[in-house]
Amino acid sequence: MAQAKEKKEEKNINTYFEEIEQLIDEMEDQAISLEDSFDKYKKGVTLIKECSEKIDRVEKELKILGEEKQ
Repeated sequence: MAQAKEKKEEKNINTYFEEIEQLIDEMEDQAISLEDSFDKYKKGVTLIKECSEKIDRVEKELKILGEEKQ
């Protein structure tokens, strides 16, 4: 059961990475306005924060599982 939850977390994390990559690509476009660039930057910061929180949760779960096996 923990493995299924872990795969769900991984999928979400990968989705975040894909969205962040897309934002970076869009920001690198020379035609983007400063305002749009700033909006995409803010969205990217939010995505990175959420992704980091998910990674932290997975790390804590793995640590707990490791302690249970000992």
